[in-house]
Amino acid sequence: MTGLAKGLGREKVSQPRPPTTAVVLVTTLPDCKRDYRSVMTEAREKVSLERLGIVNSRIKPAANGGLLIQIPGKDREQKADDLAERLRALWVTDPSISVVRPSKFAEMRVRGLDVSVSPEDVASAIIGISGCARGVVRVGEIRWSPLGFGSVWVRCPVSVARMILDVEKLSVGGHGRAVARPPTYLLPLSRFGSL
Repeated sequence: MTGLAKGLGREKVSQPRPPTTAVVLVTTLPDCKRDYRSVMTEAREKVSLERLGIVNSRIKPAANGGLLIQIPGKDREQKADDLAERLRALWVTDPSISVVRPSKFAEMRVRGLDVSVSPEDVASAIIGISGCARGVVRVGEIRWSPLGFGSVWVRCPVSVARMILDVEKLSVGGHGRAVARPPTYLLPLSRFGSL
């Protein structure tokens, strides 16, 4: 059992599942004079998937009309980051083609914070445990209870959320505990709104 469910007679909080593939999303803006066929043909000619160590990739249509390049296997996140970087470099002069790395995010609430804790402290504690980049962890505003303890919503990638939920207590100014919420949908990091 995790979080506050431990020892309180509540059911176990289910942990969000990380995706089995990493994804690169390629979209063209409405003013683009090229179709997806020519865009992806250029990508295949100029970017070698074998050199990046990518095998068995699949291309699927995305809900927004773009194309998802799915990358399975070991080190899929790093391979997808490398592919996205190469594709961005390929189309750096064409602003009508967008390449982003969407991630599956989860939300959780950290409770039991004392008055000395700031949202930056919570983010630093999560980054210290998971080793993820600072930009992928979003921490909301701390809400205070009448008893003087605070709670805050945190949004982070599912893999980071699983690491945090495996920790008995999140060491942030005392005794904060993470409680998972159901995972949310795929959301590109570049279009992430504020909490």
